[in-house]
Amino acid sequence: MAWLVVRTDMPFRKGIAVFAVVPYVLPSYTLALAWLDFFKNERIGGATGLYQYLSGVSTPDWLAYGFVPIVITLSIHYYPFTYLLMSGALSSVDSSLEEAGEVLGATRPAILKRITFPSCFLR
Repeated sequence: MAWLVVRTDMPFRKGIAVFAVVPYVLPSYTLALAWLDFFKNERIGGATGLYQYLSGVSTPDWLAYGFVPIVITLSIHYYPFTYLLMSGALSSVDSSLEEAGEVLGATRPAILKRITFPSCFLR
């Protein structure tokens, strides 16, 4: 996503950049509580989650509690660190190198693999 925001002219780039950093502001327990409110099942007391309320299907335990929700919520929480690091590196790379690869007939994946990513990590 950092490459799309920094290196392309897609619409709503600034809005996407702002929303990509929002999970950085939220504490991880807030994301965990939001996950629980959405996927909670009848196994633990209290009301069921929004998913079960809307669909009528009970959420499996592995999706409501445990390893999978922890990995997903922490990935969402720590994603902005990677996004900010990569967008900073991509904005400092000279785009003329990518344009030269394009002129010479390189495909987009080849430009990313051989020009953009090595340039980001060598700085």
